[in-house]
This record gives sequence, C-alpha cells and structure tokens, in this order.
Amino acid sequence: MKDKRLGEILLKEGLIDEEKLNKALFLQRETKKRVGKILVELNFISEEKICEALSSQMNIPKVNLSEREISFFDERLNSLIKKKKVLPLVKNSNTIVLAMSDPLDVITMDDVRRITGCEVKPVVATESQIDEAIKRYYEDRLVRDLKTKDSTLSQFVDSIRKGQPKPFAVDTSFFLEATKSIFAGRTRDIEAEDILGDLLVRKGIITQSQLDLAKEKRNEEKLGDVLVRLKFTSRGRVLTELTQILFKI
Repeated sequence: MKDKRLGEILLKEGLIDEEKLNKALFLQRETKKRVGKILVELNFISEEKICEALSSQMNIPKVNLSEREISFFDERLNSLIKKKKVLPLVKNSNTIVLAMSDPLDVITMDDVRRITGCEVKPVVATESQIDEAIKRYYEDRLVRDLKTKDSTLSQFVDSIRKGQPKPFAVDTSFFLEATKSIFAGRTRDIEAEDILGDLLVRKGIITQSQLDLAKEKRNEEKLGDVLVRLKFTSRGRVLTELTQILFKI
C-alpha cells in the first residue's frame, strides 16, 4: 500500500509517468524491493527527487545527513536501525527525531514508539545518506566506548590521536581484546568485531565474500585472527587501517 502511495506522490509531482510506475510495481512484486529503490536503480528518478517530493507532499522536514553529527544513542533501536534503515538523530524531551528514507513506514515509527516510550517526529533523508550516517553512528559509538571504558583505553586512544605509538607498533591482541571487552556482558545487535569487519570491506582491504567466509570459519576465534590466518590481510595492515578509521588519524 505504501509503495502505491509513493507512486501516487511521484505522479502528482510530475516526476514519473504511469508507465514507469507500473514497471517499478511489477519489479517490486518480483524482487520484494521497495518501489522507490527500484525507480532509482532504473534511473527513472534520483534519490534526492524522491526525498524532496515526500517532504513537499507530506509536509515533513528534509534533512542533509552528510555532515551531521549523531549525538543520540539508544541501544534498544539497533535492530530497527539495521533492518529498516532509520536513524534517531536527537531526543527532545519525550520526542525522538527519526531520519527516514520512507516516512510512509508508519509501522516502523510505531515500533520506535513502543520500544522507547517516546513520540516520534519523522524527517526525511535519502537512503544513501542514511546508510552512511548509520555507519558513522556505529563508528562514533565504538570510539566513545573505547574512550570511556577505562583510563587505559582512554590513554590508548589519545596516544593514537597524537601519533604515538604508530598504529603498526601497537599490540593487535590488546586492541582486539579491548574492543571485545567493551561489549562483554551486554546484549548488542551489532558486535564490535562485525563493525570492524564492515570497516575493512568499506576500505577495500578485504572483499565482502572474504569477510563472509571468515565469519563462517571463525568459531571461537577473533575475526581479525581468522582474516590473517586465511591470508586475506596482514595483522599489521588490519590494525593500521582500523585505527586510522576509528580514530581518524
């Protein structure tokens, strides 16, 4: 229903015609993808145009997430953030401002209300911006956790920021153990090692298929150790790239 409504909005704005919408709806039934994503993949419309149309027709603010700092963290929303591609931006009193590429998704908004007990104010952003913002969200949270876990880790982060010691000179096992310890005893939808694995893929150090294989074979091993054992990368390279990404040297 919401896919049809999006199509009606885009038709009303004159951004697509009936033929393009019908083709997207047909492919939606075949692929189960969202109509908006299909229209973008077919080059019938840009993400930005969809975002502007939803903002205009639904009277919802449009936001640019490319350089926005995410200051609100709620671990209870991890699953929704990953699966529904939404991101809580800020909490004002009892209201959460929620960035969405699909503000027609009232079920997800209801889920956020149920989980947090807060009202939800949707804002609309492009899906690609939300994807990038979600990655920054977890990177920033990991850095904060590293900084606040204890004084030893805080000194570790500060030393890297100052360039001493150099990333390749730091004991890899300490870094991985320290990162893992942050998440010990907590229920998290995303574990530290999975975040680090995703960062390695994004940097082009390993491929997604290599990461998937390493996850299958790790058993009780640390992900970084498996990647090195499979000769997908070196231990020093893993540490150097991760510290550069996580601590923005």
